[in-house]
Amino acid sequence: MAFLYPTFLFALLALTIPVIIHLFNFRQYKKIFFSNVQFLKDV
Repeated sequence: MAFLYPTFLFALLALTIPVIIHLFNFRQYKKIFFSNVQFLKDV
């Protein structure tokens, strides 16, 4: 089976790699409780 434009497969792979990395890194978030009053006191 021969593809008409095989470079598009490499381009598609190159585009999906950052998306996959982003999805795996998105799960590792930390919840930070932020208070506006505390921020104003610090300023």
